[in-house]
This record gives sequence, C-alpha cells and structure tokens, in this order.
Amino acid sequence: MGDNQDQAEGMFFQDSKKILEDIAEQSNITFINTGSLIGNTQERLIIYQEEAEGKVIELFVNIGGAFANFGGSVASIVFLNALVLGGLEIPALAERGLILEFLAAGILVVHLLNVRDLAFKNRLLLDPTLLPEIGPSEIYFEHKYQKGIIILTIFIVISFIIYLKKQK
Repeated sequence: MGDNQDQAEGMFFQDSKKILEDIAEQSNITFINTGSLIGNTQERLIIYQEEAEGKVIELFVNIGGAFANFGGSVASIVFLNALVLGGLEIPALAERGLILEFLAAGILVVHLLNVRDLAFKNRLLLDPTLLPEIGPSEIYFEHKYQKGIIILTIFIVISFIIYLKKQK
C-alpha cells in the first residue's frame, strides 16, 4: 500500500487508499494488503521466495525508502547508502521491514536511498551527457536517398570513364 505503516495512511488525498485498491484490481496485479506492516512484509518475503523457485536468494537491492522495506524501527535509519554487509545490530522487533529481514537471514543488501549522494561520494557521473533538445535528435529524422539522382550520377561517371578510355 505504501506510506505510513504500509497502509496508505496520511497520503495526499483522503480517498487515495481506495484509488490504489481500484487501480490494482483493474490492473490485475498482485496487491499486498494484509492490513498490517508485519503481514505485508511477510507476504513480500513469501513472494520473493516463490519467485526464486527454490534458488537461494543471495542479494536484496532496496531502492528508495518504502515503509515496507525500512519497517517500523529507527534501526533502518543507520543503513549505509551502499552495500550493507551486516555487522548491524538487528532488533528483535516484528516490524523490521524487508532490509532487516534479509540481513537477519544472512542475505547481502544493497541500499540505494540517495543515488545522487552515492554517485558524488564515489566520484561517479550522474546523467553524464546532456540530452539533445526535443526534436533535433536523429530519431526524429528519416534518411531517404533519391535513387534517380544516384543512378544518373553513376551513369554520368561511367560515361565519362568510357569517354576517357576512347580518347587514349
């Protein structure tokens, strides 16, 4: 669901939760709403295990700050913005979130909350090339060759070569 406690509470509009539910139902997608953060986190873990099809999950990549990933604990605030190898004290709280659940299971976590900061600290370029203006890019043009002019040019060149050979 997202937002506070992963229950769509406190979103911009009062009917946001209903809108999200309607969109999910119409889209025929997996929609996780067990009614609690703990239940939603456990449901996500089950989905990850099912999608792994019996393979061992070796890495969890967290992108952003979703409540279900961070959980209801302040312990998630201390995560480094990079590869988390463990060594953190994992609280015994039920509302740990996916990051702590994976770390507790011995699974590496790559935490990407602030990509700009991560790029800056590692001297990586972020969006290194300027995008072209809308419209002048080559994608908007179709190259067509005028076959008549090409054939005429080839004919003239061949005729000129023949003419030069006859002059010798």
